[in-house]
Amino acid sequence: MANLTELQSAIDQACEGSCFKKIDVTRVSDKIKLGVRFDEDFLLDKYRIKRNKWELQGDLFYISDGEPEYFYKDIFMNESYLGDWLELPEGAIIFDVGSNVGYFSMFVNAKLKNYTLYSFEPAPHLYKALALNCLNQGIRANIYNCGLLDHTDVKSFTFYKNSSGLSSFYGDQEEEEQMLRAMLTEDLRRENIEEFDIVLDELTRYRLESEQMSIPTLRLSDFISQNGIKTIDLLKIDAEKSEYEILRGVDEEHFEIINQIVVEVHDIDDKLQKVKSILEPGFDLKIMKDENYKENVMYTVYAKKSKLRKLKTMHSTNDINNLFLKLLEDEENNELSNLIVDSGVDFSVTVY
Repeated sequence: MANLTELQSAIDQACEGSCFKKIDVTRVSDKIKLGVRFDEDFLLDKYRIKRNKWELQGDLFYISDGEPEYFYKDIFMNESYLGDWLELPEGAIIFDVGSNVGYFSMFVNAKLKNYTLYSFEPAPHLYKALALNCLNQGIRANIYNCGLLDHTDVKSFTFYKNSSGLSSFYGDQEEEEQMLRAMLTEDLRRENIEEFDIVLDELTRYRLESEQMSIPTLRLSDFISQNGIKTIDLLKIDAEKSEYEILRGVDEEHFEIINQIVVEVHDIDDKLQKVKSILEPGFDLKIMKDENYKENVMYTVYAKKSKLRKLKTMHSTNDINNLFLKLLEDEENNELSNLIVDSGVDFSVTVY
């Protein structure tokens, strides 16, 4: 049975070296016995990774109180990253961008027997908790401690230890406080909290305790090219105001290999329209607004590769006209309507 010192040592060894190096799960699991329960919290760096009985199996390692319950309901019960539109086929190749401590990675592991998973988490403390959860839950993931943006760089990152889900390359204390106060106000009013204003102020201050750190970034297309990725069945992006820049880091040729995308969008500075402008040329979109809080500016964009983009990827240009005619014949069966055809060389159809 592993003790905490052995486990911390193994994880630290696995994490050392290049920031882009994935953890060798086999090397760590060979050294220690996994799947055991711990009687105390797990200390990594100066933050304490907490332990909680997970709904699936074994223990869950996390940092911010309240988040396991929230994310379990959102990801597992509501299946928010799939909605009622996207699918996880057996054998899927999945990119989890903005993994936090691995909630969506755990969801994938619970849903599928066979999969290939690439998980990216920029915050070192969350990355180590992600590594622990992958080991403890038996998740077969390639995990990377870096951020994805539209350029390769080392950028300042704001880490909120008591609200890890708000951590971001685009941290803005005033912006975060406004959003957080709106959410906490509704929660506290539902609970009929006494001394409401005092509690709200103290809780907001506590939740927004932060630390600045420098994190390496790279473009998703560079990663795809360097690793010889041929197809991506689902690209999930939940990266706290970095979603537009992440998509800008995907070259046109690589959008061709992506079948489905789900992205959480913070509609600040017209980000929703910018994300739509990138995705609409090749994907059918479904957009859902988060209605949990009145002042929320959060949207989830679900994207499926459009039918004709799939055909264009699979067939030569000479076949396109015949394929299009076949689609028109099957219009009712395929639920295609209001087709607008661009007659240029770059053949495309937009389905409304």
